[in-house]
Amino acid sequence: APTLPLLAARGQLHAALVSAPTAVQADAPPAFVRTAQPDAALAGQLIQGFAAAYENAPLCALPAKLSVSDLAHADAQPVLARPAFLYGEGLTAAERGTALHTALQFINLRAAQQDLSAELNRLIRGKWLDAALAEKLERPRLEAFLHSPLAARMCAAKTLLREYDFITAVAAKYVDETLPERFAHQPVLVQGIADAVLLNAGEAEIVDYKTDRGKSPRQLLDAYAKQLLLYRAAVEKRLGVPVTRCTIYSFALEQEIDVPPA
Repeated sequence: APTLPLLAARGQLHAALVSAPTAVQADAPPAFVRTAQPDAALAGQLIQGFAAAYENAPLCALPAKLSVSDLAHADAQPVLARPAFLYGEGLTAAERGTALHTALQFINLRAAQQDLSAELNRLIRGKWLDAALAEKLERPRLEAFLHSPLAARMCAAKTLLREYDFITAVAAKYVDETLPERFAHQPVLVQGIADAVLLNAGEAEIVDYKTDRGKSPRQLLDAYAKQLLLYRAAVEKRLGVPVTRCTIYSFALEQEIDVPPA
C-alpha cells in the first residue's frame, strides 16, 4: 500500500514528566471580598424608581375596543339558538326579543300597517323570518307599534337605516365617567348596532327597541340611557349630522320613551 513520505521536522521538541496536581474541592465557593461600601443614596433612588406609579395608569384599565353590549348588557344571558321543534315549548325573553328584532329589520312598515299577516308571510317565504318564530310573535304589540307616532315618523323619514352597524372612536368619558379630565377625551373604539336611525334634513334620530317586561319607563332609562348616548356619539361622528332625538320604544309598555341628553 502506498505511504506518505517522511519529512524531517525543523526545530526541537522538549518533554518532561511532572507530578499530578492536588485535586481542588469543587464545592468550595471562592472567597468574596467586599471592596466597596453600599451607596445609600443610589439604593434610595432605585427603590423610589421601582415604586413609581405610571402616570397614565387609568388608561391601562380602559379597553382599546368594546361593544355597546359590553357596557349596557354586562349581566345579560346569551341568546341560545334552539331547534325549531323546541319553540313549541315557548320562547325565552331573549329569544322573543330576537324574533321581534328580526321581523322589524326586514318588514315593510307600510305594507304591515295594511296587512300584518300578509307581510309576515312574505318574510317567511323570503327566508328572512323563521315560520316557528313568526308564530310566536306578539302580534297585538307589533300592531300597536305599527300604528304608533314612531312608526309614522319612520315611514316619513327621508332615509331609514335599520340594524345600522358601526365601529367608531368615541371619547373615553362615554366608557368610564370616573376618568380624570386629562384622559376623558382619549379615543376608544366602540362597535354596536342601532335598531333604527332616521335621517331628515341634516339631522338624525336614533330608535332602540326594547322587549323587557315588568320595567317602568324610569327603569328602562336607567338601564339603557348610556347605551343610547353612546349610539348618539358614534352616529354623529360617523354620519356627520347632529342627533336631535334618542328614543326607546318599549313593546311591553307600548310606549315611546325619550332619552334626555347627558
